[in-house]
Amino acid sequence: MSANRQFLSQLPIRPINFDDPADAARHARMVALVEQMLTLHTRQAAARADDRALFARQIAATDQQIDALVYELYGLNEEEVETVSGLG
Repeated sequence: MSANRQFLSQLPIRPINFDDPADAARHARMVALVEQMLTLHTRQAAARADDRALFARQIAATDQQIDALVYELYGLNEEEVETVSGLG
């Protein structure tokens, strides 16, 4: 087993239960946020220099929403969120 595979196998990957409406809704929200993020990055790359800051703020806000959803998916408490986000 390669080193990368060894470490990846230790990651707590949370499966989505599509039979659970809440899980399915969170999955749909994550997909929408990721699609939004991809669109924002594309638009930022094509934007005029004076518009790039606007896209950067939208990207940061979308990134925070994705982070919050991931924290919710894994059931992290405030202390764990601070640790994961580098604040703790």
